[in-house]
Amino acid sequence: MMRLWEKKPDDDDEENPLAEALIDLRLRYLSGGDAQYLKEGSIRRENGRVVYDIKRSKTDLLSLQISVSVTF
Repeated sequence: MMRLWEKKPDDDDEENPLAEALIDLRLRYLSGGDAQYLKEGSIRRENGRVVYDIKRSKTDLLSLQISVSVTF
C-alpha cells in the first residue's frame, strides 16, 4: 500500500486521531490454455451430414485491482 495523504494528530489534541488515505494497486496475469466451444449457429447440416464450426480462443487472464482505504 502507498500512502496518498496523512494527517498526524496533535500531541495535546486527543479528539483528532491519525487520518490517512492509502491506495493499493495490483496487477496479475494468469496463464491459461486453449478452449474449444460452439456458438449459436455453429452446428449446421451440409449434404445430409452434421458439420460443427468449432471456435477456439486463449483463456489467459489479466486482472487489475485498485483499492483505496481511508482512516479518519
